[in-house]
Amino acid sequence: MRVKALRGESNTGLLEPCSGVELKTTGNVTTGKRVEFDWIEIKKGRYIHQNCSHPLRSGDENYFKRIHGLEYKNRKIYWLYTFGSMDKPQGHHVGFSWWEHQKFLWLQEMHWLQKENNIRYMVNLIFLVLGVVIAFKQL
Repeated sequence: MRVKALRGESNTGLLEPCSGVELKTTGNVTTGKRVEFDWIEIKKGRYIHQNCSHPLRSGDENYFKRIHGLEYKNRKIYWLYTFGSMDKPQGHHVGFSWWEHQKFLWLQEMHWLQKENNIRYMVNLIFLVLGVVIAFKQL
């Protein structure tokens, strides 16, 4: 999943897409070209920014956090730490639409459908509805 990196204006809480550099490697030569948007590729447990992979999870520790005070086109904003280091204030803001947010949570294995208690609840609910349907058919 590809998302745009965002940067904020100081003391406004508003974000906007930032421009970036696209790196191309040919043999031993790497060249950079200025592009309109800075893209971040979200993968399972990591993200890739400018051909460099950064972790998003390590065991129970998350290297990202949800930011509720920032806005960009009614999207959910996250801060992704660089190289899994929470000590340094380096990282990237990204914004997810509702569908992208569900996909991001699924890739990081944090979606509510992936939790065992919720799966049991859904199965019990399905059996309850089937029981009610069978009971009404026998009336």
